[in-house]
Amino acid sequence: MPRTTALFAIAAFSVCAIPPFSGFASKWAIYQSLFQFASSTSLPLVRAVALIAIALLSAVGALSVGAFAKALGLGFLGRARSKVAANATDPGGVSLIGQSILALSCIALGALPILIMPLLVPIVTLAHTPAALAAIPYAPTAPVLIALALLTLLCGFAIFARPKTVRTYSTWECGFGSLAPRGTIASGSFARGFAGMFGPLLRYRTEAKIKGRDRRHFPESMVVETEIKPPIETYIYAPLLGGFQLAGKMLTNLQTASIHVHLLYVFASIFGLLVLGRFL
Repeated sequence: MPRTTALFAIAAFSVCAIPPFSGFASKWAIYQSLFQFASSTSLPLVRAVALIAIALLSAVGALSVGAFAKALGLGFLGRARSKVAANATDPGGVSLIGQSILALSCIALGALPILIMPLLVPIVTLAHTPAALAAIPYAPTAPVLIALALLTLLCGFAIFARPKTVRTYSTWECGFGSLAPRGTIASGSFARGFAGMFGPLLRYRTEAKIKGRDRRHFPESMVVETEIKPPIETYIYAPLLGGFQLAGKMLTNLQTASIHVHLLYVFASIFGLLVLGRFL
């Protein structure tokens, strides 16, 4: 699927904020806004919050690169792991045209963001924040535009040009011949490097259990367990989600109670309103 692979790669580059795609233009605007916010105030706490936001945004960008590199590598590269994936083909013309329009939009908005950013100034002004989008210094020069034009032509050739012949090559596979699909890289091994790099942020932990008399040289069994415990999801999102679930269960119990319980709810509500009106 060369066309779908190329279109997905363009979308992945845009999401990962790789220049000169549209994701980089929007992320550049966020960076400039945070820097302006940090330099326009004299409060140390506010500056610290802005700098922390910049650092977190950089970490999110690095994690997004790893995530989409994994998605692109496992989804479109390497050996197929099933018959359905091995027989996959590019979609029809209408679907391909829609994807191509979105891919070209990612390139155009990243090359000329100055055309769209002034349209966002009224929206930012309505939010009661400084309308600094129009002053963001992002104007591509002539060499950049030439490079973007060549990149667009190259992507168009890769997407729409049909290869006349298919060439098959034998790769180096340690002398074992053709590897099975299970021998290709998996999602866990693909993401292990990024998980280890951001281990303090993701709370990444790996535990290996090796058994056997001479387990160092001739292990009889080996089990590797990995665990990721993100602090934000664990200590912020999970308690909030548990609170909403508990509130939902309580409302469900209120709704499914008997008529006597409903009458008790009405009496308690009226009594509470009378007491509240007495003191107000």
